[in-house]
This record gives sequence, structure tokens and C-alpha cells, in this order.
Amino acid sequence: MIAQVVGFDKDLVLPSILVAFSVLAGYVAIQSIYYLYFHPLASLPGPFFARITDLYGGYHAWTGRHHYRLYELHKKYGPVIRYGPNRVSFNSATAVKDIYGATKPLRKSAGYRALLLSGNVFSLFTSIDKSFHGKRRRIMSHGFSDAALRSYEPIVQERIDKFLEILTKEAGADGWGASKNMSRLCAGLTFDVMGALVFGQPFKILEDESGLSYVIDAIISASRSVGVMVHLPIFGKNNILFKIRGLFRLLFLTLKDLKNIKAFLALSAKLTRERTAQEAAKTAGEDIVKAQGVPNKDILGWILAATDPETGEHLSLSDVWGEARVLIIAGSDTTSTSLSGALYYLSRNPVILNKLRTELRTTFSSEDEIWPGQKINSCSYLKHVIEEALRMSSPVGGILWREAAVDHVVQGVNIPAGTDCGVPVYSIHHHTDYFHDPHVFNPDRWDENIVGAEAVAAAKSAWIPFQIGSRGCIGRPLANMELTLTLARIIYSFEIRVDESKRSVGQADVIPGHTEFETKDQLTAETTGPFLQFKKIEA
Repeated sequence: MIAQVVGFDKDLVLPSILVAFSVLAGYVAIQSIYYLYFHPLASLPGPFFARITDLYGGYHAWTGRHHYRLYELHKKYGPVIRYGPNRVSFNSATAVKDIYGATKPLRKSAGYRALLLSGNVFSLFTSIDKSFHGKRRRIMSHGFSDAALRSYEPIVQERIDKFLEILTKEAGADGWGASKNMSRLCAGLTFDVMGALVFGQPFKILEDESGLSYVIDAIISASRSVGVMVHLPIFGKNNILFKIRGLFRLLFLTLKDLKNIKAFLALSAKLTRERTAQEAAKTAGEDIVKAQGVPNKDILGWILAATDPETGEHLSLSDVWGEARVLIIAGSDTTSTSLSGALYYLSRNPVILNKLRTELRTTFSSEDEIWPGQKINSCSYLKHVIEEALRMSSPVGGILWREAAVDHVVQGVNIPAGTDCGVPVYSIHHHTDYFHDPHVFNPDRWDENIVGAEAVAAAKSAWIPFQIGSRGCIGRPLANMELTLTLARIIYSFEIRVDESKRSVGQADVIPGHTEFETKDQLTAETTGPFLQFKKIEA
């Protein structure tokens, strides 16, 4: 009866399904044959499934291990592999320059469109158009100038003060503080710093982890979901799928994740409106916060005051909100990963730890002297420790994809227009052509007096934690300040030991035979541990 009403014969349902399935199977087979034998990239080596579908890369991104998988694939197939029907991974310093150099004819992959929220407002990080990116970077650069960085120093130091207080909280009779999960604690520090620098007020996660700690959880879960989509470029290139990308994200989020993300977006929108209103309420020359002789005390203050170099217009509220969200994520999660990694390796290498402490205690007479300036810049071993931590525990371990706008040659390989290519950071940071014993934490590899100028030059050519070129990280000087001040003050003032009951937390044989600080790489890195204890060194 129902079949008669709706107008179809139930006896035809099964045959129709079989026909549809056959057509789909035929299409997939024909497309796979094309990708394998007739596509312009058909001659490049790579895993079978990676050569015919982006789902291969999407799956490994979902596991959080795609950076380790890329390392294994390059070991197996060589310096050039096909990591998708239209994606190529290169593992050489030559490719770094050919792909990420400022004058190269490549733009950010269309896959990054999947990062956009409702309203499709592009930010400095998500922008694909090179002209838009150049204009936006000129505006954003005001918030990262030397004058701006100097104005941020007291804010950063105040949050580090609070961070150091926590290290020996609940200390026992022997002076050793309670065991701390340094990934979580370092995240609390960096999110607090960025809250203060972006919105003019810290999130105060260090004071009350049960309060706004959902901010950390929201960033982790959001990065996990959109990180998969970046490896499925069809969501950026197909307009229909682009419009329903939000539904796809739900596959990777729990109800708690959604609640945290919604709360973070609401909080960041509220703080952006408040900060923008404060700026708008000012009149020329009035009620401007002075900080070491400059007119703005936070990043939004600088950005709100800046204008488009061509139109003279200020950023809209939606633009400011978009940049604020990205600044919180990029400036927090990434720095905490490298700081946690540095503490992991220092706590397990007492010779390196003591050498660093000796340098700091020889340079400074007290912890109060540890500020940005000539003295801390003279601490070459501190610099090398941070460089090595960024190599071993880079904030981004996978590939930042770039799309060729025209046919382009990378490392001698022709890349057709529309093809994505890139260099996997973890792979090149562990390449024996550039780093001797690459799985060993060795700050001396950055010292010309020990390994020679040629070895250091080779290492630097393959060291890309902040990327290079016009897309290089705009916040690099700020990240360096945070890492340098925090690490210097910790090592100067505290003894460190591993909580032996939790020694294995955070470490893994990420590559068979090589134990390292484990990072899960989606859009940014997710880490756990190390669990450490601290004891104040008596003056």
C-alpha cells in the first residue's frame, strides 16, 4: 500500500541498490586506476592507499601519530613520497626553501578553509590568499614589534612568578614539592600569559585550575577535530562539503568537548567585545595605559590601534575576534609543548641540566636579575637547550601544506598546479643528513666550537619549528621570550627530579628503539607529563 502511494515497486528496491553500488564501485575503481597509473604524480612512491585517497592521511591524523608515520614512510620510500592523490611530502632542506621560501609560487592549502568557523572570517593563520595575508600581517606585526615585546615583559614575568610558586606547593619536610604534570602546568602558564597579552587579563588558570581550565580542554579537542579535516582537502575545495564541515567535526567531539568549545568561544567573544569597547571609549591622548614608554599594554591594544596600510581602516569586531582566538591557541598550546619537552629531557639528562644551571648561576647573581637583555642573551647554552627542545618537541610535528599556484619544481620534482606539498617537521628534525644521532637530546649540536660551523649550518637549514618565509610564525619572538625566561628561572632556582612512580608517563618508543617525549600531532601538539618534583635551591 505504501509502495503504491509513494509510487515505486518494492521488487525494484534491491536491484536499484545493487546498480547504485556497482556504479559507485566502478567509479572508485576507475578513479583509483587513474591515480595509480595515469595521474601526473603516478610515478612517485608511497603507500597504496595514500596514493588513491586522502582518507589515509586523515586516519593517521586522527590517531595523532601521522608525524611519526611520515617519518617511517620517508625511511622506507626515500626523500619524496606521495601522501595523497594530490599531495607530496618532501624530506630535505632543499625542499624547505623550494616550498616555504617567501618568493615561491605557493599558497596555503585549501584544506585550511576547514578551520573557519561560522561567518567564514579569515585570520592571519587561516588566510589562503597571499595578498590578504600580507596586509593582515602588516597590521598584526604592530602587536609583535620590539616596543610591544618590551611592554609585555612585566606581564610575562608576573605569570612566571605564580607558576614558580606552584612548583613547591605542598612541599614535604625534605623540601620537595608534590609531583606535577608539567604538560598541564605549562599549559596553564602559557594560556594565562596569552590571556593577559591578548585580552589584558589572565585566565588565572594557575590560581584556580578548576575555573577556566576548560579553555585548555577546548583547544585540545577542537584541534583534534579540525586537524583531521586539514588532511581531507576536499572539505576546503568542495563548496557543498565546505558548508557542512561543522557536521563532520561532530564525529570527533564528545558532548563535553562541544560544551567546552562553546564556552571558550563565548568567553573569547565576550572578552574581545569588552577590550574593543575599552579602546573605543578612549579619546585621543586620554586614558591610555603606559608601559615602559609605549601606549598599549596588550596585543589587542596594538592591533586595535593599527590601520590597514592601504585603506586606513581598522579591523572589524569579527576580524579582531578571529585573530584573538587564533592568538590564544597558537601562542599557548605550542609554547607549552616545547617547554614541557625541554623539562622532560633536562630531567632525564643530569649532565646537561647541571651544565645549564652552572651557566645561569655564573651569569646571574640572583633570580631577580633574569630579565630580557644582554645578560640572558649571553647564555649560549640556554639558547642551545631551547633550540634542541624545539627540534625534539616541535609544536607542529606534521606538514604545513602549501598548494602550488602554478607548476613548480621542488627538489627536482615537478609539482603540478593545484597540488599540495610540504615538509614534515618531525621527519626533517630527525634526518641524519642534518642531525647526528637525531634521537638523542644534545644541545652541543648547536655549538660551532664543538661540532663546527658546517654542522651547525646544516642543522639550521633543516630546523623549522617556526617555519620560514612570509608565513613564518609572527609570534616567534614572544615564544622565545616565554621559553627563555621560564626555563632560566626554573633551572636557576630549583632542583628537579622525576616522579619515579610516573616515569613512563609522557615517554614512548615513538619510533622502534627510540624513547622520546611523545606528542600527539593534530593541528597542534597534545602531550602528557612529564611528572616532576621541584625543590627550592637555598641562596
